Amino acid sequence: MPDVRRIFDLLDHYPDQNPEREVFASRSEDAWSYASLKDYKKNVHYLARALMYRLDQGDRIATVSNNRPEWNFVDMAAAMSGTVHVPIYPTICLEEFRYILVHAGVKILFVSDRDLYRLLAPLVDEINDMQGIYCFEQYADLPFYRDLILERQKLVSAEELSVRAESVKPDHLFTLIYTSGTTGQPKGVMLSHYNILSNMKAVLEFFPMENGDRALSILPLCHITERLVNYLYQYSGIKIFYARNFSTVLSDLQDSRAQGFVAVPRVLEKILEKIQENARKLKPQQRWVFNWAIFQAEKYDGFPSRRQLNRLLRIDRRVFIHWRKALGGPKKFVACGAAFLDPRILRIFLAAGFPIHEGYGMTEASPIVSINHFAESGNFRIGTHGPPLKNMGVKIAKDGEILINGPNIMMGYFREPELTQQAFTSDGWFKTGDTGILEDGFLTITGRKKELFKTSGGKYIAPLAIERIFVQSRLIDNIMVVGDNQKFPGAIILPNFEFLADWARNQKIKYHKPSDLVKIPKVLKFFEKEISRLNKTLGKTEQIKDFRLVGDEWSVPTGELSPTLKIRRKVVANKYEKLTRSIYRPPKKRTPPRKSRNQKKNKQ
Repeated sequence: MPDVRRIFDLLDHYPDQNPEREVFASRSEDAWSYASLKDYKKNVHYLARALMYRLDQGDRIATVSNNRPEWNFVDMAAAMSGTVHVPIYPTICLEEFRYILVHAGVKILFVSDRDLYRLLAPLVDEINDMQGIYCFEQYADLPFYRDLILERQKLVSAEELSVRAESVKPDHLFTLIYTSGTTGQPKGVMLSHYNILSNMKAVLEFFPMENGDRALSILPLCHITERLVNYLYQYSGIKIFYARNFSTVLSDLQDSRAQGFVAVPRVLEKILEKIQENARKLKPQQRWVFNWAIFQAEKYDGFPSRRQLNRLLRIDRRVFIHWRKALGGPKKFVACGAAFLDPRILRIFLAAGFPIHEGYGMTEASPIVSINHFAESGNFRIGTHGPPLKNMGVKIAKDGEILINGPNIMMGYFREPELTQQAFTSDGWFKTGDTGILEDGFLTITGRKKELFKTSGGKYIAPLAIERIFVQSRLIDNIMVVGDNQKFPGAIILPNFEFLADWARNQKIKYHKPSDLVKIPKVLKFFEKEISRLNKTLGKTEQIKDFRLVGDEWSVPTGELSPTLKIRRKVVANKYEKLTRSIYRPPKKRTPPRKSRNQKKNKQ
């Protein structure tokens, strides 16, 4: 990528510079709408001239929006005008919005719709330095983002913009991305153009998609992995379709016929659950073939013998070809990260012809540290997060923490010099806070260093390692292991209510709503048996000795899950504090009832 030195250079390096080519597609109601390369460039240049008139180089603008073409217009315009883009998740709480907007010193805010405008407009009035808030959706009574462009007297000239763009250097601050901090306050990760482009360059080596292919954007563009791949798509000339939300992924995949996408494990789990749900409606013989296909796929390791390959080819013609058709056709690239992916699910998708690349990364690394390539390359091993990228240094500290360095490591935390200093070793290696193993050139993440806890018996417990085993059960939708300074590990468990409801019907258990099932003794016995089975794979001190089932869904809007569907442990711990205490409360001693005078007389 010698001619791409700044992110906005991507605009001039589409493989095909046909102005009418469609580069973005977004969906409203039942129809897709498209933006051409001409639309993209025109909006970026005019918005950049508008921002440059209003702001100084280095000032911050923010977006709070769903994935859509306009997000890219603002992103590239900010980069070209030398201002700094602060993308913010739309699902965070009002106090987090206030903190980020004030801490980053945001001057102009862009939001996607009326609801977000109503939520955030009072903050704009409250914060003195903010100049205004604009909507991507057009409403007669609200400021529209294109109003910035239409005020022609408030645009700098194209020549002035050209001079400003030329002054932007690769090592200049490009974006601020806020991540959750250990103190509860988000930290602003500072990334330069060079940070992100160096990571792109390393991934391009094994990125298989080509000019003219189609991709579906599922994760929020605020997420650094989706954002990086968004730039990879543009560099490679790939048409980007934006999914409406997580619940519409299946239909959006089918409609867009996308050949690539980035997902978190929960997305793949939901896809497989839907496939299995449909399989339960098949005739007995077809269902037997389906179950046989799953059984064989679970053995897949990426390097099948000739006999296994022939068997999979027969299965493919009868089963897996229908999966690919239902998901919009064959896939060239599916990246998965942000959390642990159950090896069983990975094996099934790989055997079904879906090239899953499981990797590890973090915002501070722009973001990819390691990733599994294609099986035939040799840089692939199930159960690991792949080999580190070639331009990265990775080593394991004495306490098991993963240390990294390379051109993609952040500039630092915004306005937090002490935190920045604490994040690096004395010789310049970034401390990830994750623990892992580097074996035969493959990196495997074992947990978060700060999430380790010690039982009252002095044994260290890595909850993530235990949770990875338990979420493989069809009974369990999600789980959080607890037990800090207690005698043993316990667990708060959210059941997989779809599977549990089917089981309850077969058992002729009567209930009004799925959440009622968590209180039924027969259900608790069923879970006890499953927990006992899974415990056999753990050491004695790691085994779950007691648990509590919960009946309310964990989601992003309700706060238990992050936008990438990882558990927010503090939120879950606070929500179920009493339930957790009940796990460790000693059982009440049963005192015999006092005998009445009549009972005493009768005894005499």
